[in-house]
Amino acid sequence: MKTKLILSTALIALAFLSQSCKKDYECHCEKKAGGEEHIDIKSKKSDADGECKKLAEGSTVYSSCKVE
Repeated sequence: MKTKLILSTALIALAFLSQSCKKDYECHCEKKAGGEEHIDIKSKKSDADGECKKLAEGSTVYSSCKVE
């Protein structure tokens, strides 16, 4: 009985630890006209990178964007 309790507790803890949490990431974009802009993105790290890069793709305002 104790073994089942310990095993189930460990599995539950592992499930919580393995989930990726959404965090706030700051996207730094350089403007074509000069200067820069900081945009907050709340998501997973890999999603934040993609969202940030999409801001510069085909943009008339930003020359490049990256998460820092």
